[in-house]
Amino acid sequence: MFGLGAFLGGVCSFVGSVCGVIGGLCSAVVKSIYAMATNLLPVMDKASSIIGGVAGIFAEKPQQESPAEIARMAEIGAEQGIRINDFDSTHAYLEKLRAEIQIDRNELEKIDVDKRLAYQAVGTALYIKDSGERLEMDLEDPDFWKFVSAADFTAKEVSMLICSMKERNIEDAGTAALYIKGKLEPGSEEQYLVHGSFADMYQKEYPQLGSGEVNQKIYEIQQKVNDFEKNEG
Repeated sequence: MFGLGAFLGGVCSFVGSVCGVIGGLCSAVVKSIYAMATNLLPVMDKASSIIGGVAGIFAEKPQQESPAEIARMAEIGAEQGIRINDFDSTHAYLEKLRAEIQIDRNELEKIDVDKRLAYQAVGTALYIKDSGERLEMDLEDPDFWKFVSAADFTAKEVSMLICSMKERNIEDAGTAALYIKGKLEPGSEEQYLVHGSFADMYQKEYPQLGSGEVNQKIYEIQQKVNDFEKNEG
């Protein structure tokens, strides 16, 4: 009987195949898509839902479109000469796919679960890249998406946190993961700014919370992430 490791290994192989088709694994852009897609596999169900919502807010993702669909469109598009490396932005590439490529959603649902998960992972990575480019912010650190998934954040909460960080000139969303894991230098400006981003998000979304309750929320996130990392390890 094959274990989870063997299953995920097979999914990673399919991810590599899809990435090779849409742009080639020698491409820096495609390498980053592959890295995001494979690193997020352990939290794909939660992460994909959150990232799809974030892409709807920041990158105008159609509401009914799934990550697996856009990845399959990318695969078909490559066969027709539509490749990500030929576009100035991920958004222009995805819009071209949406305009030119039609897929059968019923057929997509019938494919093997490992290949469908691979499509989901690649599509999710494309949404991250599109959203980050639109915001001019690095959203590609898998640890950021792992922590918001482990903490059960909603897409709205994640989007508000990203906006709060951007307002404070924090250019890499992965800094929030470092903060939650206690890896930022205590008392540093960076730690202060990230804490302020979390506090700002919570106070805007839940204005009834006082500062003590906000700090309790952040502590609960840290505990959830610690538990997740213990289980992942």
